[in-house]
Amino acid sequence: MGVKLPRGYQLKFQLHYTTSGKAETDETKIGFFLAKGEVKKEVFTKVILNPRFEIPPHANDYGITYERKTKKDIMLYAMNPHMHYRGKRMSFHVESPEGEERDLLSVPNYNFNWQRTYVLEEPLQLAKGSKVIVCNAWDNSAQNPHNPDPTKKVRWGDQSFEEMFFATYQYTEE
Repeated sequence: MGVKLPRGYQLKFQLHYTTSGKAETDETKIGFFLAKGEVKKEVFTKVILNPRFEIPPHANDYGITYERKTKKDIMLYAMNPHMHYRGKRMSFHVESPEGEERDLLSVPNYNFNWQRTYVLEEPLQLAKGSKVIVCNAWDNSAQNPHNPDPTKKVRWGDQSFEEMFFATYQYTEE
């Protein structure tokens, strides 16, 4: 399996920096493993995001839900939740075309400083028309020790003092 990068493809690597007022050094590295031989399955990443939210001041459990429907039969391998300092929890669920629901991932105590990709122990087959559903909640209250300012409305933004509802999942087409 592998991710296809066609000739001439432009890869963008995005980091969110906030200035500190002094010169800083960045030691970020990125590495690639190139396939030796034929790649039998191409790995894709689907993004689930909703940039249209407004977290009220002092809200300690403000959440939204967003979903994506699969256009083909897929094999699901991994999921990645992403929010910023006000992130409280995020979960992934799937609903089959027949309406059967299944929990995939629950991150009940989200921590911006500990972001990771969650890989399923066993890949999961999802039928065409399945819904991948992501639910989250933010804590914009004074009880959140990471909250930069609980008195402000918070909207989408790249800076950590702003917020995101951003999730991805990795899959192959079957």
